Amino acid sequence: MIANKINLKYETPTTHIVEYNDWDSFIRENFPDCPYEGIVPEEQMYNYTSYTHKSREMEQVKRLKVLDYLSGQNRKKFDNVCTGEIIDLLVSYEDIPKGVYIISIFW
Repeated sequence: MIANKINLKYETPTTHIVEYNDWDSFIRENFPDCPYEGIVPEEQMYNYTSYTHKSREMEQVKRLKVLDYLSGQNRKKFDNVCTGEIIDLLVSYEDIPKGVYIISIFW
């Protein structure tokens, strides 16, 4: 048996599967001044794909940048905020649970 050679390292995170239109509605309803257009145009996604992001800790500087973006402040300055950064910020404030997010794209 080959199992004695190497111990496989792995973790078992919680996985959250979200439909893309539910994600977009969540952002629009909770952050009405945010310039985020939706996951499809923002991440250049195609039909029958998925966006995957494992939440992680966020530096304070980046946290402030994403907060400004979600509130609609400094729109041109922060238009390079990605979906993963939004997830990380929401997890850091415990607005959504920690884990792996899979956002399903289909229409």
